[in-house]
Amino acid sequence: MRASHLAVAALTGLLAWRFDAAAATTIHRARGSILSVSPQQIVVSSLTGDSRTFAITPQTRYATERKLALSAIQPGSYIGSAAIPGGNGTLTALEVTVFPPSMKGAGEGHRDWDLAPHSSMTNGTVGALKQANGDVLTVTYHGGTQIIVVPPGTPIVAPGPGNYDALQPGMKVIVFPSPKDPKVADRIAYGEDGLTPPQ
Repeated sequence: MRASHLAVAALTGLLAWRFDAAAATTIHRARGSILSVSPQQIVVSSLTGDSRTFAITPQTRYATERKLALSAIQPGSYIGSAAIPGGNGTLTALEVTVFPPSMKGAGEGHRDWDLAPHSSMTNGTVGALKQANGDVLTVTYHGGTQIIVVPPGTPIVAPGPGNYDALQPGMKVIVFPSPKDPKVADRIAYGEDGLTPPQ
C-alpha cells in the first residue's frame, strides 16, 4: 500500500506543470524532437525549425504519455483537454488526457493555453457524454462548464511517471522551463512507443 501511495504522489508531482494556471501564459514550452541529450542538457528542435537548449539538473522531472482509445473517456472521468473555440459556444478538442482517479480535482478549471492560437486548457469531470461522430463531452469544474467536441482522430492519452534513461535523440518531447530560469528544464514529457505528447 505504501508503494502505491508513493507512486500516486510521484505522478501528481510530475504532472503539476499541467495545472499551473499562472505558468500557462508566462512559460514558453518547447515542443519538438530531441536533437541531443546528456545528463547535463537537452537540445530540442522546435516546430518552427530552430533549436532550444535546456540544462538538466537533479531537480528535473519526467513524465510519460501512452495512447488510449476514445472509449477510455467515460462519464465521471477526470480529464484535461487542450482545445480551440468551436461553433455555438463549444470547444473543439486538440487532445484529451485521461487522468487516474487519484488525480481527480488536480488543477481543476479553465485557462488559456499555448498549443495553438486562442487555445485553452480545461481540467474537469466528464458528465453527460454524447457518442456520435466522435464524442461531445460536458465537462464541469468549480465555477463553470464547457462543452467539448472530440473529433475522430483526436489524440487521447494517459500520463505516467517517466525517467531520464528513456530519453533518446529523435524522441518527441515537451520541455517545460523552470519558472525561475527559462534555460533550465523543470519537466520533460515524452510519449511511449513513438507517441508525440499532444499537449
